[in-house]
This record gives sequence, C-alpha cells and structure tokens, in this order.
Amino acid sequence: MRISSIFVIATAAFFATGATAQDAFTGPHIGAAITAVEHHFVLEETAFPSGDTRRFNVNRWGPGGQVFAGYDLAVSPRLILGIEGAFDLGGRTAIERNEFYVSGIRPRYGFSATARAGFVATPRVMLYVGGGYGGHNYRVIDSDPIPGQGDLSRTRSFVLRGGSEYRLTQHVGIRAEFEHLDGTRNSFMFGLPIRF
Repeated sequence: MRISSIFVIATAAFFATGATAQDAFTGPHIGAAITAVEHHFVLEETAFPSGDTRRFNVNRWGPGGQVFAGYDLAVSPRLILGIEGAFDLGGRTAIERNEFYVSGIRPRYGFSATARAGFVATPRVMLYVGGGYGGHNYRVIDSDPIPGQGDLSRTRSFVLRGGSEYRLTQHVGIRAEFEHLDGTRNSFMFGLPIRF
C-alpha cells in the first residue's frame, strides 16, 4: 500500500512538473544576444618558382550581436519543438597579409532560419539542439582581384546550434548557445529571450 502511494505521488509530481515546465518554454518569443563571433575563410597560396600550393584557414574573433524571434510548441511534458529566425551583426575582419598580397573578408551582416528540439530538464531549464539554413554577407579585400569580380561575397550554407535556456521569471529568461554556419562563421552567444 505504501509503495503504491509513493508511486502515485511520484507520477503526479513528474507530470505536474512537466506541465509547469512546458508552459515556461512555449509560445512566441523575441530577444537579443551579445556574441563572440569568429569569421573565417580558406586561402590557397602558390609558392614560386616551385608551384606548390597550400590551403589554410584564416580566421579572427570579435564582438557582435544578434536579434532573434521564434515560436515554441510543447509536444509532450518534456519535449519542445520550435522555429526561430535571427539576424547577426559584428565580428572583425579576417585578413592575411604578406609581401605579395592582402586577402580578407570584412563581415557585414548575417541571418539564419532554424528549427530546434528542446528537452525540459527541470521546470526552469531547457536544453536544445537545432539546425537549418543561414548565410553571411562580406566585403572582400583582395590586392589582386579577378577581373570582373565584385567586392561582395555572400555565403549560404547549413547552420547547427545547441544551447540551454534558463527561466528567470514567467516571461524572461537567459540563454547560452553555440552556433556554426558552415564555411564562414562560429559564434558563442549569451542572450535574453522574452516570451509572451
């Protein structure tokens, strides 16, 4: 009898916690984040007179920012599915200089459109992973440009992201996240989502 009572109480507590938790992480949200963002590109260098070539990564970290908006829906007491769009600014110019050339990319702005799945670990904490499509626009720096080639570069590729969100109040939370735009951008973010 005692074991049955304990089981009933534990089950009720689990689902009560789940209901509270799913309410905390559902519905529309908007927010902003400060970011540490790395922009990078692959440079191919040819040595003379041997003609040997090497490819290497040129990168640089810098401060940036992001604004985002999305919608989340609870599909079970612990599972949250959502979509989100974001707009990114900031970072520093990734550039390579030597006595023969100067080559680099100066970041302008970026975007992403992603879906995510979240696991509500506690009534105040959600862990999530996601992915989708995104891009970033750059101003190209090249001391020896190809004739007819413009100075704008538009990178488009897949986005991967993962992070956690902590609810401070009924409507305000904080989040920490890592995002990877394949080919050109990595960023760590600390954000403030506001839910309605």
